[in-house]
Amino acid sequence: MSHSTTCVFVHGVTPDFRTFEEFVQLLRMKGRTTGVDIFNVVKDVLEEFNLNLDNIFDVTTDGAPATVGKENGIAALLEKYCKVNGNQRDLIKIHRLIHKEALCAESIKLKNVSWKQL
Repeated sequence: MSHSTTCVFVHGVTPDFRTFEEFVQLLRMKGRTTGVDIFNVVKDVLEEFNLNLDNIFDVTTDGAPATVGKENGIAALLEKYCKVNGNQRDLIKIHRLIHKEALCAESIKLKNVSWKQL
């Protein structure tokens, strides 16, 4: 059985325009990881932490089909969930570019390049 993880972060801006990022929860996924499966665990986190859906403006994904599918990707499902619960704006969907860079570097096995976390 395969395992994967989903990280939930909150990025925000305070009333005095300071930005922040908070780690909410690391979710271990077992077996299937379709958009619906990922959405269900993220929805549980939103409900558990009582996060205000009116404050959600965007969702950032890694670009995998389960995250960006037009109908059943996590981004689309989260947008539908927000709209059903009162947030009528279209969510901005952002893809993490560094993910693709890391995969590329891993696949070509560059030995003289080191990756550092800033």
